[in-house]
Amino acid sequence: AGLVVDAQRGLVVADRNTVVGSLGEVAVTFAASLEVPARIVFLHPTHNFALIQYDPSAFTEDCGIRAAELDDSCPLAVGDEVEFVGLCRTNPDTCLSQRVTVTEISGINIAQAAVPRFRALNEEIAKFDQVVNKSLGGAFIDAKGKVRALWSCFSFYSWNDEKSYEAFHAVSVDIVLDILDDKDVFVLLPTGGGKSLCF
Repeated sequence: AGLVVDAQRGLVVADRNTVVGSLGEVAVTFAASLEVPARIVFLHPTHNFALIQYDPSAFTEDCGIRAAELDDSCPLAVGDEVEFVGLCRTNPDTCLSQRVTVTEISGINIAQAAVPRFRALNEEIAKFDQVVNKSLGGAFIDAKGKVRALWSCFSFYSWNDEKSYEAFHAVSVDIVLDILDDKDVFVLLPTGGGKSLCF
């Protein structure tokens, strides 16, 4: 699951397990029904997120696509209560919602793989009093409706059985906002020329 972080520029944040490299064919699906082409505009070298861009001119203004409001005023802390909202793993047309409390903040430790590949470094994750499962990803929202953390999929290699696995962890949105606020970090390609769509 990706999260629209800038509707005017058509920017969506996704994890690096979904967007693995800078070369690739990408599409964004809205409301589980409308798929539009996109392009990869930024891959963070050490944190587990990527920015992809769709053409916002392809939609009419009343389509209801809005950017999520990210809140980095303070990172998640033990005791914080947030609402998880995400997509169901078994039925992607269905949304999930679950209230959870932060019980631990720790650093993620992903071992090097046998074949060199991306791995997240120096990244803090939050753990909760309940298991957030059956999800394809999502966001943790506070009482004001602002996104405090992303439910991101991490890929890791197990030396025990020499296989790759994936696991979801909650990551604060402050690292995403740092990139969105720095206009010199990535260059956006011009958009436009698409047909207006609505759903």
